Amino acid sequence: MGVNPTTLLQGDFNGDGFDDFVTTDYGSKGLTQLLGDGKGIFVGASRSYSAGRRPFGVVLSDLNGDNLDDAVVSDSELGEIRLFINKGGALSVTQTLKVGQQLRGMGVADFNGDGRADVVVTDSADDKVVVLIGKCH
Repeated sequence: MGVNPTTLLQGDFNGDGFDDFVTTDYGSKGLTQLLGDGKGIFVGASRSYSAGRRPFGVVLSDLNGDNLDDAVVSDSELGEIRLFINKGGALSVTQTLKVGQQLRGMGVADFNGDGRADVVVTDSADDKVVVLIGKCH
């Protein structure tokens, strides 16, 4: 895990049916993925990714319809979100969007009823909530 983890979520990144974890690491500017073996062991199975200047929030959802968890990370300093698509267990940044000033908490749901995951993120500098309507699948 990186320095100063801020968010921890459970998912399944490699499709093996075992719980995996992801953390945003505010101090080391990264996203860490911990792959589980089904026995509670995560040591030696981590991957780290650059996630902007101050990654804070993260949500997991299958954004592209491949039945693997993808990740969206908020950057509290740059006001950007980064979309990490899961490619067989490894994450790859496919898009970065400027959506505010100081992004914090995040959520994911189908807000408009179209069957696709939409992302919501809070912007504490502008006192607003930003909803990003999903277009993948």
